[in-house]
Amino acid sequence: MEINGHELQFKDNAVFLEETKTLILADVHVGMEEFIRRTGVLFPLNEKKELLERLKNLIVEFKPEKLVFLGDFLHHFQKVPYKVYETVRELNSLLKNYEVIIIRGNHDIMLEYILKENTNFKILDYLLEDKILMVHGDKTFDVDFNFDLLIMGHEHPVLEINKQRFPSYLEIVQNNFEILVTPAFSNIASGVKINELEKNFMSPYLKKVKKEDIFPIVIGEEVLKFPDLSKIEKFL
Repeated sequence: MEINGHELQFKDNAVFLEETKTLILADVHVGMEEFIRRTGVLFPLNEKKELLERLKNLIVEFKPEKLVFLGDFLHHFQKVPYKVYETVRELNSLLKNYEVIIIRGNHDIMLEYILKENTNFKILDYLLEDKILMVHGDKTFDVDFNFDLLIMGHEHPVLEINKQRFPSYLEIVQNNFEILVTPAFSNIASGVKINELEKNFMSPYLKKVKKEDIFPIVIGEEVLKFPDLSKIEKFL
């Protein structure tokens, strides 16, 4: 699919940029399973296994040269369980032959502490390449960026139809650029219904967005781009 002159592919809540051979994932929330377990919910969610298998499949499919994680790489704000270190080390082993960039998100308070001794990943606040700005989405920056596409996470959008929820990408059309909001890559993190998001976006980038600007994209057997939210909200 082309968005504002950039060729992108979508699969399994990830984005692949054709021009830079970059695989993008947002809101991985490593450690969320252990966080839930500590609340007393002991049902196995297979967080590490699912994450590693899905990543392997995406790498085989797209053969990227670089991976960018768009923030909230971690789930825990402070005390990080040992199992998080295990997952991070296995991720580092899997991705040792790739350039890996982690964009800092609002959950990533302990990011430097954990990654410094366990990985070769680079940590940034944002990444600007080929007029594509990649951020988590929780804050803006006092920088005069020159971009025509903003890719972000943070919102965890889902499209609900007939009480079934589908992770959704959001293409948002603005005057001088477009925004692509990606779904959470975590298979555990809860999603937020698009029709509930429109007036309650968390990101400062989206505070002035209107229903008419928002085009949901859902990936099934094919890429399904819906009409703008104002035209479909009565069906949601």
